[in-house]
Amino acid sequence: MRKIYFICVLIFVLTAGFAQGQDIKLPLTIHNELSIHSGGCFALEQTKELSDTSRIAKGCNNLTNLKMGSVNIYLEGILTGWDKSFRNKFSFVVGTDKNGKEQLIIDKNNNSDFSDDTVFVADTIDDKIRVPIEKWSKVSVEYDWAEQGKKVKRFIDVHIVYNRQIKLYFYTFAQHATAVLDGKKLEITPNDNLSYLTFEVFDDPDSTAEAITSNKYLRNNNKIYRVKDLDINENVLILEKEKLPFSKIESPQIGFRAPAFSSIDLISKDTVSLKKYRGKYVFLDLWTIWCAPCLKEMPKIKEVYDKTDHSKIEFIGIVGEDDPEKIDKIIRSNGINWKLIEANSKNFIFNKYKIRALPTTLLIDPNGIVIKSNFRAEELKKFIENSL
Repeated sequence: MRKIYFICVLIFVLTAGFAQGQDIKLPLTIHNELSIHSGGCFALEQTKELSDTSRIAKGCNNLTNLKMGSVNIYLEGILTGWDKSFRNKFSFVVGTDKNGKEQLIIDKNNNSDFSDDTVFVADTIDDKIRVPIEKWSKVSVEYDWAEQGKKVKRFIDVHIVYNRQIKLYFYTFAQHATAVLDGKKLEITPNDNLSYLTFEVFDDPDSTAEAITSNKYLRNNNKIYRVKDLDINENVLILEKEKLPFSKIESPQIGFRAPAFSSIDLISKDTVSLKKYRGKYVFLDLWTIWCAPCLKEMPKIKEVYDKTDHSKIEFIGIVGEDDPEKIDKIIRSNGINWKLIEANSKNFIFNKYKIRALPTTLLIDPNGIVIKSNFRAEELKKFIENSL
């Protein structure tokens, strides 16, 4: 009996150890600078009117229509040892000068007082003028971080630009992390702030490399790893070694087999599935009725579709679940005449395709492998003209 008990315990320990051993923790090196892959930006949102000008610097007290806002550098309570005394955000004030021009003041030393700050002059952009993020005007902002549970003072560069057409300031933080996997350097960029709750991993130094997000895969020779998480307290990127062979893995990533689906065409009522169109290229367009860029792209997709030989490439639209009448209105107003199915709680297509932004577009080759992602109708048109 003791022997059987010992064997059971041993099997449990070995099994548990093996399961835990599948997680790989890669140490991170933090760089307070933009990565070649940095690209996300967010609007400075003005939250409340500021009537008290006593806290505004003397050189700025002629500004009117003052509005105050704040930006999270990282989220509250995300760090071990964090408390309310930690400065995890910075404040700003937007006002109008005598010429009607918007001006921006940033609380650079994060002391909740703008009297020791001056107007920050940001680069401007519009539909014609584009400025690379690395060349945006930048300001160094003071904040608090935790190291071994203790509060320390840090600085972060914030790159800021002003869009004069829509009268909004946009910003991004100058930080990214690196890690090494099997001798290969990875770059990790935060999506919104330094909490890294959402992030993107790049395993290619090319600036046009595909972003790999949580639950997607890193491939290094014959080894495949799933990206699980990033822990800023342990300062590690967490991966899981994939047990399935590459041929069995489905992912919306370039080079992987596209996730299978089967659903009913909203227009023809026929069954639509990827397997059905094996041997042809397939263009997938995933969208929702509330996505303005998605709807703006529709006429361009239709123009390409109407001029395409459909014996070589199939077009499939995938719309998020919504009011049937609203979807039908969009079908009629845009003249959609390609296949259109709904992503819903029965087929989980948006989950399978790891949708994080809209529109999402994919090009799948005749063997069912994703060969291109997140491109517009103009690129699709060039591909059809040059490759088909």
